[in-house]
Order: sequence, then structure tokens, then C-alpha cells
Amino acid sequence: MLSIETWIRIGNMSLIGTYRNTFAAIAVVCLLGIKAGSRPAFGQELTATAAVESQDVFLGEPFLFQIKITGADSIDKPDFSALTDFVVREQNLNQTGSSSFSISINGRQVQSNSEKSVLLNTRIVPRKVGILTIPSIEISANGKKARTAPIQIRVNRPAETEDFKLRLSLSNTKCYVGEPVILRAVWYVGTKVGNYELSVPILGNANFTFADPQGAQYSQVQVAGGNVAAVQSPAMLDGRQYESVTFSKVLIPKKSGTFEIPAASVVCAAYAGQQKQQSPFGDDFPFFASTRDVYKKVAVSSESTVLEVLPMPTTGKPAGFAGHVGEYTIAVSATPVDVSIGDPITLTVALSGPAYLDNVELPPLGDQPALAKDFRIPKEIAPGKIAGGTKVFTQSIRAMREDVQCIPPVELVYFDTKSGQYKTARSVPIPLKVKATRVVTPGMAEGVDHVIAGSALEAWGKGIAHNYEAGALVDQRSGPAVWIRSPAWLGLLVFPPCIYFVTLAATVVIRRRRADPLSTKARRAYGEFARNCRTAARGGKCAPALLEAMRVYLGCKLKIPSVALSYRDVEALLVGKGIDQDTLSSLRQFFGQCEADSYAGGSGAVADHSSLVEKGIEVAGKIERRLR
Repeated sequence: MLSIETWIRIGNMSLIGTYRNTFAAIAVVCLLGIKAGSRPAFGQELTATAAVESQDVFLGEPFLFQIKITGADSIDKPDFSALTDFVVREQNLNQTGSSSFSISINGRQVQSNSEKSVLLNTRIVPRKVGILTIPSIEISANGKKARTAPIQIRVNRPAETEDFKLRLSLSNTKCYVGEPVILRAVWYVGTKVGNYELSVPILGNANFTFADPQGAQYSQVQVAGGNVAAVQSPAMLDGRQYESVTFSKVLIPKKSGTFEIPAASVVCAAYAGQQKQQSPFGDDFPFFASTRDVYKKVAVSSESTVLEVLPMPTTGKPAGFAGHVGEYTIAVSATPVDVSIGDPITLTVALSGPAYLDNVELPPLGDQPALAKDFRIPKEIAPGKIAGGTKVFTQSIRAMREDVQCIPPVELVYFDTKSGQYKTARSVPIPLKVKATRVVTPGMAEGVDHVIAGSALEAWGKGIAHNYEAGALVDQRSGPAVWIRSPAWLGLLVFPPCIYFVTLAATVVIRRRRADPLSTKARRAYGEFARNCRTAARGGKCAPALLEAMRVYLGCKLKIPSVALSYRDVEALLVGKGIDQDTLSSLRQFFGQCEADSYAGGSGAVADHSSLVEKGIEVAGKIERRLR
């Protein structure tokens, strides 16, 4: 077939000698099927052509799905929602450039054309086995539309081999709505592998929310639909030694029902031996020959499993239940506890118990009647922070009356999956001293108690002398000798350097304290503890306050969080700092007596609180002398 340039050359040679140039141009354009002076029809059309990297893939294997668009240099974002049998991964939009040609006869251009094209590259992952269809995709650009043709692909089920096995399991096959379940996929590897792709189809299920297991040993691995935590270790299976990779994800069901957990799969490049490469200098130089590792594609699949999710019982469901599932404990601390009406009090609420606290939130404190009755509580609350198996929330509250004596217990209603019952976790009441607010008048704000108005201007009528001051001649000599003898001048000379050195010293002290605020709190901890103990002794039943004061003291001295500290939490740290066994025994007894009086419902009440106060001060004094 002749090219366009050849047709032009033939037209020019055969027609110029016979017809006028105008008729020659018309003849050539007609021969090409192009109307002179206009763009060709195909240059104005928008077309979309789809292709795939392979039409024979494994379940869970990502492959390239490419759409080429011609007739536009940019397109609107396409809708891939029709790809229900696939997980859509990353997308890349690339402009591939343009091609053009023009027709010129005797120096006159009669036609030109420019064609632009765009490539849309998308990686997709099949969700199930069988013959799947990639449906037609609509492409829009500059108000025009085009559709791709459907493409069928075959998705094969992976199979186990001696070198590769995959096992899928759940920590529980039966749970309640909102109860975390750990999904584990263990891949047993018996030979060297290259890159691999893991597929966990359940991650695309909207009936679950997902979290990552906690632990520093895990690393994150990207899979279709999200990320999973992974850890590598040696393992034995069926009497053979493997290198195993355990992939883990926490599933939290949103609704009840029986759910099939589809099989997971891994597609990898497996080592298949070595291939000898010929020497570039021929067979006469065999010592220049080399070998390279050869890999082949291998896929392995697990079995599917089933998870039964039970609904929450409606019988006995409290009004304050906010969806917390699992066994919870709650601890609350407040600072300051000696305030005036309306002063802000920072409330720190620590929730603990469940292993996975990422999705756990604190219900609004304003919904608790005992707390809302005596305090103003804003709706805003700081986001919770997870630290050491505890999620901590902070909330500012303000006492509304002078007669408020304590912060009441903060309650959290939860569903205990072990007993199948609703329960309530409560914090310990916090003693509070609220003083009346002093009313400040405008005169007091200006530094005076009252203002006397209407005073008459009096004149001193003692003759003309009252217009003169005694001592009209003043010694106005100056100089260093005068300055030294004058207290005023001496003060002006000495005052600026003194201020400078005082400011410098204060700056050094402040910077040191800011650099290590925990050390400052540690130095002041014993004094604060003794004051809190004596304050608690005047408040009647004081064991909860003494327990909290001891926690705060030990937290400051050991530089650890004080929320819900127990004797077990601090025993090893105190031993490491040289605290003797007698002191540790006294501390353990102090914790035991305070906790019995605080939590035993009165059965473990302390008869003599004054002796408990003295015991606490004595134990803290021994610890203080050792930790100085």
C-alpha cells in the first residue's frame, strides 16, 4: 500500500502537467478521501482501546489493565465502580504525545492533522476464581465520550507445592459485634523467592473495620485492599523445616451474621535453578560464560474459613451503652483539685482492658448525670492517645458551685463477652476543694478601694513667699567623684549590671528546668505528697486520695505515667534503684490497705486513717532519702 507521501508525489507528477494547480489539488484531496481545508473525521473522534497484561492469571495476582485514549490530551477521571470482581490498585495517567502530517502542493498547504493520545495504566487484582469479565469502561474528555470493549480473563486457583504452603486461621470462630478477632495467614517458604504478592480478600469487606496488631516486631506489608502486619521466623510443618512469614490483621465486625472469610493467596517468583549463558566470545572462550538464576511464577492458596458474629443481647442493655465490647477498666485523675468556682480542671481519663484500642472512643462526659449536675463540661475533647496498653483522654471541666466536694466516679458501660452481660466500670471519686469566687470592682482593678469626688481646690495664702522654694542655689557639679558619693547615682550605675546578672541566672535556671521538667517534678514530689496526705486526712474516708497521692509521687520520682499505677508496676523499678526489702514490704502493705478500702465496697475498710496517713508519709520518706 502506498504511503501518503507517495500519493502526493504521484499526484503532483501526473496532474500538474495536465491540469491547473487548483484542479490538481482537488484531485489529490479527493484521492485521499479528505476534504480540502478541513480536519479529517478520525482526527476529531475520541476512541478508547483496552488491553491487559495477561488473560491467564492467578487469584490475588495483580496485573496491568491499560486503556489508550486517542483524540484528546487529557481525560476526566474514569469510573471503575463496575469492576466489582477486582480490586483496583494504583492508577497512572500518561500523555504519550501526538502525531501529525500535512499536505502541500506547489508550496500551498491544503490539509494538516494532529492526533493526541493518552495512556491510563491501572493495576487490578481478581477477587475470585473463574472466567471474569472486565466490563466496558466509559471515557470522557472535552464533552465527548468513548467506551472500551469488554475483556475476558481466566483466573486460576493457586495450588500448594512441597515448597510453598499457606494456612489461614482466626483467633476465634465465634464472636460478638464489635469484638476484635485476629486473622492470621502463615506462608511457609521452602526455597528462595523473589518478589511476591499477597491477597487477603476479606480486607475489602465493608462489614468489618480493621486494625493492626500491636508489637514492635511487626512490619507493614502492602496487599490488595490495604496493609497487614508481618513477621518472619523459622517454623516446622509436617516434619519439615520452613521459613515462615505470618501476616496478621485485626477484624472488628460491624454487624451480626455468618461471614465466609475467603481464602488468602500468594503469588511469587520461585527459584527454579540456574541457566548457563553463552560466552560473548563464542565457544572458543568458555571461561567467559556465566550463569544466572531462573525464577518461575508460583501461586499458593489457603482454605477459606467461617466467622459467626453474634448480636448484642437486648435484654438488660443499659441506656448509656456506647458500643464498648470487652472487659474495661477506667482510671481518672484531676489537676488542680483546689480551685475557685469556674476555674478549669483538667480531667485525665484512662481506658484499658481490650488489646486493640485504636477505634475506642470515650463517650461524652456531659451525658453522665452525676458529673453534669455539678460541672460545666464542653463538648470538645482531645483525641485519645495510646500508651502502654492504655488509651488516655483529657477533658476540661469547671465546678459550678462552692458546695461541690468531689468529682464523682466516671462510668463506662461495656459488654463483657466472657460472661455475656453488660457491666459498668467506674473510676474512684476525686476529692475537690472549691472556693467562692471574689468579686472584683473597677476601683480594685485600678489599685484603689474607693474614689473621693468633689474635693475643693485649696490655696495657701501665706504671702508672696509661697510661690518660691527654699534653697534657690543648687550644687550642680558632676563627675565620677560625685557619682560615687551620691546614693542615687551609685544605684543607677550598679542597678543595670545587677539586673543583667539576675536575669542571666534566672534564664539558666529556667532553661535547665524546661530541658528536664520531670526532674523538677521529682524534686517537688515529696512535698506535694505530704501536703496531699494531710489534706486527705481531714476529709474523712481518705484511702482513695492517699492511693492517688502515692501513685502521683511514685510516677514523678520514677518518671513514668502515674495513671492507675499499682505496686507491681513500680516494684522492679524501685529494686533497680536500690530500695531495700523492708521499705518495699511497707509500700506493698500501704497499696494493699488503700486498695482494699477503695475497691472492696467497705469490707476492707481501714479503721484508723491517721495511721495510714503516717505510714504513707514514712514509706515515701524512706524512698525519698534513697532516690535523692
